[in-house]
Formats: sequence, C-alpha cells, structure tokens
Amino acid sequence: MFKNRMLATVTASAMAGALIMSVGCKKKEEAPKATAQAGAVAPAEAAKADDKAAAPAAGAGAVAAPVAADVELAAGDGIALWLSVKSFNALFDAAEMLAGKFGATQPGASLRGQAIGAATAVLAQGGISNLDWLDKTKALHIAYHDQPNPAAPAGSPPNPADVASGIFMVLPVASKDATLAAMPAAAKDAAAEGHAAMITAPKGEKLYIDFLGSHAVVTMMDKDRFAKVKGFAERIAKVDPPSALYLGVSIEDLSKTRAKEIEAAMGMIDALGSKMDGGDPAKAKMNAQVLGMYSKMVKTYITDMTRFELLVHADTDVARVEFRLQAKEGSKLGKQLAAGRGRTTREIANLLPSNSYVSIVASSDPAAAVEQMDEPLNMLKEMFKMDAATFDALAKDMKDLAKMQDGTSGFAVYADGPAALGMLMVGGTTDGEASMRVGKRMVGALVSAVLAVARAEQAAKGKPESAEEAEILKLVESSLKEGKVDPILAKVGPLAEAKGIKLTAATSKDGDIACDVLDIAIDYSKMPQGKDSEQAKAVIGDKTAVAMCAGKTKIGFAAGPGALEKAKAGAAGRAGGLADAPAYKNATERHNGAAVVYVNPGAAIAAFKALVPPAITLPGDKAIVLACVNRTQSFGCALEAPVDLIVAAKALASGPRGGAPAEMAPPAAGGEAPEEGAIKAPEPPPAPAPVKFERPAPAPAAPAGGGARPAPK
Repeated sequence: MFKNRMLATVTASAMAGALIMSVGCKKKEEAPKATAQAGAVAPAEAAKADDKAAAPAAGAGAVAAPVAADVELAAGDGIALWLSVKSFNALFDAAEMLAGKFGATQPGASLRGQAIGAATAVLAQGGISNLDWLDKTKALHIAYHDQPNPAAPAGSPPNPADVASGIFMVLPVASKDATLAAMPAAAKDAAAEGHAAMITAPKGEKLYIDFLGSHAVVTMMDKDRFAKVKGFAERIAKVDPPSALYLGVSIEDLSKTRAKEIEAAMGMIDALGSKMDGGDPAKAKMNAQVLGMYSKMVKTYITDMTRFELLVHADTDVARVEFRLQAKEGSKLGKQLAAGRGRTTREIANLLPSNSYVSIVASSDPAAAVEQMDEPLNMLKEMFKMDAATFDALAKDMKDLAKMQDGTSGFAVYADGPAALGMLMVGGTTDGEASMRVGKRMVGALVSAVLAVARAEQAAKGKPESAEEAEILKLVESSLKEGKVDPILAKVGPLAEAKGIKLTAATSKDGDIACDVLDIAIDYSKMPQGKDSEQAKAVIGDKTAVAMCAGKTKIGFAAGPGALEKAKAGAAGRAGGLADAPAYKNATERHNGAAVVYVNPGAAIAAFKALVPPAITLPGDKAIVLACVNRTQSFGCALEAPVDLIVAAKALASGPRGGAPAEMAPPAAGGEAPEEGAIKAPEPPPAPAPVKFERPAPAPAAPAGGGARPAPK
C-alpha cells in the first residue's frame, strides 16, 4: 500500500494530518512586518493594496469597490498542489483555544504536547532525534510535483510510488547545523547522492534533505526531484499564508500532466445520457442536453481555470472557510468570474428591511448573464415542448429583460408585523415600467407552456380535463397573456371566499411608482381548525398581500401584510436599513464584494417563536455570512460563522434531547423573567488562555456617497 512504500511518506503524512486536523492563525505579537516581497502578500499588505487598487465601476448600478490582493505565487513545472500552514505554534495556539471553547479537551490537556510527542516518535523511526530544529514560528509548506508515467494507459490510476515520490516539504528551520545534528545516522555530503543529507528507510526508500536559506527542502525516492522543484520551493518559502491553512491546486498544471485522465473522465460524462433514458427518446434527448450542458461547464472550468484555492481561517471570534478561483484573462469563465469586479452590495442591501433574518444581495455586470442564456433557454424549449414562434418570443423577452437590468438585486425574509414571514425582492433596472411589462408577458407565456404540458400528461394518463377545468384554465391563460387578473378573480374569487379567502386586486400610481397589489384576507374560522391553521396564522397572519411596484430605476416585489409598502419603498429606492443594522453590519464588515448571503438564526427563531416548542433562543446579534468577492486575480466566496454562535447551537443540540441540560434563560436586565420552559443556549466556556489571533483584514468601506447608480436610458 501507499503508506507502506516508504517511511518518509508516513512521516510526511503524519505531519500533514496533524496540520490539517486543527486550524490556527498567528498571534499578533508573532505577525511579521508587512513587506512587499516577490511571491508573497501578507494580510497587512493586502489591506494596503485594498486602499490603492480600487477598480473602476463595472457598468450601470455599480460603484467602484476596493480590490484586495491575492497571493502572488507562480506554479508551473508540474507543481499540482500545495498546502501551507501559518506556523506550528499558531496552529496549536488556535487549536487549543477552539478545543477549549467547544469543550473538546480535558482541562490541562495539551494538544501541542501530544502532537510533538507523536511526531517525535514517528521521526525517531527515521533517525531524526528531535523536533527542535523546526522553526515553530514560521510557515510550513507541503507540495506535490506531478510527473505521471508517460507510458501508462489512458485513464489508469496514479501509481502510488510516483505519487509518494512527488510529495515534498519546505520547512522553516532554526539553522542548517541544528537540522543536520538532529539526524546523526543520515548520510552526509558525498554519501548523500548530491544532497546535504540522506535518510534511508528500513525498506530501502530514500529521503533527501537540501537547504535554501532558512528552509529545508525534503524530497523523497527520486534523487533528481530537488532540482526540478527548487524554483517553486524558493517561491513558496517566501509566502506568508493568508490564512491558518492555505491549499492551492494548479488546474493549469493538472490539465497538462493529467490530460489523458481528464479526457477519459469527460468521455464518461458524455456517455451517461444514453444510460438514463429509460427507453424514452424524449427523455434521452433531455438528458443529453442536461448532461451536455454540465459536461460543457466542467470542460470550460478545466480549460479556462488556472487555479483553485481553499483557505481556512480561525480566531477567537469567527470560523471561516473560503475558496478562490482564478481563470485565464478574457476566457469565457474569466468573464463570468470578473462580472462582479469593482462592485459593492451595500447600496442594494440597505433597501432591504432592517429586521431581515435572511438576505441575499448581489451586484454584477448583467452582460455576463446575457451571454450565458442560450443553453438554459434551449433546455426550457425542450422541457415545455415549445413551438418555434412561442420560444423565439419568450427568448427575446428574457434577453430584453436581462439587458434592462443594472445587475443589482436583493432578496430578504423578515418578520412583517404580526406575521413571522414577509419577503421582499428588489432589482435595479434602466426602465422599471418596461421591465414590469416584459415580466408580465413572460409569466403569461410560461404559464401557457406549463398548462400545455400538464394537459398533455393528463391526456396520456387517460384523464382529460373536465369542461369546468378547461374553462377556468383557458381564462387563466388568456388573462395572464394580457397581463390581467380581474377576470380570474371574478371567476375564482367567490369559490375562494367560500373557503375563507377573500382576494382583492388593485393598481395604483404614486408619482413615478406604479404598483399592482393582490390583497388576501383570511377567515380562519371557515377553515378546518387545528394546529395547521394556527401555524398558518402565525406565519402569514390573517391579512396579507402580494405586490409588485416599478419605479424609474428599481422594481420591488413583496409578500406579507406590509407588501405594498415594502414593494413601493423598494421601487422608490428608499432605505430599509439592513446595511446599517448592527447585526448585519458587524457580520458583513469584512465582505464588501459582489454577493452576500446573510443568515441570522437567532432573529429567525425569534420571528417564529410561536412555532418553536419549547421557546429556544440563540443570540440575535450573531449571523452566518456567505460572501463572494473579486480580488486582484481571483473570484472567491467565504463562509463565516461566529464561534460563539456555533458553541451556542452545539449546546442547544445536546441539551434537552440528551447530554448536558440547557440552562434556563435568565431575565434580561430591567426586563421580565422568561416564560416558563424557555430555553437558551448556555454561555460558552472560556478559552484556556486569553489568546488573541489575527482575523482577515476588513475590506475598506466603499467611497462616501457610493452605491448603485442607474444606467442612462
């Protein structure tokens, strides 16, 4: 097996496993001075770059957003991947802090001591007497040099021996002399086959040690490997990792070294369609289109992408996982990833209600979306079996609507008065009323298509629609094509009211804002009584509405008791205050980019309190964020969660259902005692020591007065 091929490989794997198992970040007192050096961009230097490298506005609705710097590290020469760790000390400082917060270790236990003991025991088997030679305050790097056997058959699995020999490490050392002294049994000088030192494992495999300044480069099995990786080793030795763990994968190199395997995998994907048709030609065609689209997407990524990076951050406040993609400039993928460059979401976020507990905001160049519409539209045509004329009209409307958008959009879920659930969508446009007209026409066309498919399926099952159903569906279809709902309400309104639902449609014009609203009054006494009815009332209330409003540069669509007010405010561009709400502002202050997903579990639980038995609570000032940003070379997304929120959720999950019981919620200062049975998460246990770690530098705020700007008509 692979792990038995060589003791040195076991050593490397053990060290890598220990590093990956935990996450950490340097103490502030250990952070090096920010220096602009070839091949490295420190976090502090990235913050400086943020101030200097503001990108120009990327079209209508965008305001220039400062651009953070990427890690400058050239791969090439078959370097397929690399893993960098901030430092040995930082790793275990953070690991012990997090383990203490999560109660994962016994008081007084030392993860650092256990790791050093285990590593020392493994290294001793290879003739290395101690770990004192390792500089535990500097970054460690492990990489893989991919050189597959050119004679191997296409699609054959990698040879374990080739993989083992391709792994190499770039380790910071206290000194060359101290390192050599720790391996007294190693061959030195001329006996080391041209290297500074050589260790021979019991089964004969060899491990080579060479030195580059204050770093030792460890290669395995192949005595000529060091010469091939020396250039990359010199470059990565200068990198100060931007996170606790930093993993890079060179897709550009893998697409060369593993071209045969990739080609074979693509062939397997392309062949899947014929195996999923179930003997149905129509289904086979649809499967072929769907798989073809995904296959093309995968091929585009492999062809156009140059690098994938994964970063794991951690400090006393937040846990954060991030990925970044880099693509060839001007390629199809490159254009897609660059669509959000220079854009910020703050302006569109501030149109959403301040009490939103879920929100999604985005800002990107709409031209990139228009370029990618053809394949999904063709799938739509096949799915609904549209004739050419219907499809061409729908496709034109969809593209016209996309061209009228400025690329900014926002969606929020919030407590709306007495209802736990209200929703608002806001989009930026160059012509609100025209967008609404086109949107209504699209809805009518799609409803017609759906009804046609439904009729055909029912007929095929021997269940044709009744005369009454046919009359109602025909009315719905013709009314929506004309953008009208009054004829539909006149027909179905009495039927709905008899069941307790009164529907009233209206239109209004307030200055530049035109609105359509459907008011819904619900008489729950006419409905079956029980838990379902009570829950529905708690969620949507007894008076709700659906509204769509169009202004000159915005469209608003809302649902909930206050739908008309919210949709009108969105269309008018009036601030709802989410971007300035403390919980949102604190959670998103480091994420000034192209897209932000915000989830506040505590606020959501509070909104649905009537439906949560027992009344469990989480902190309402802590939120989870998924944010996507464009950096100098990459596009990436980061998922971030407060450590205290994770600890609180973990305590709740292990409380009443098993494990330690959750604590009764204490009365708030100056407030009333909680309801009997109210439960909240216990406070997290304190960290073993008051250690503070660096967190990613916050993105600079957008220029004063910045925000989405409407495009000229």
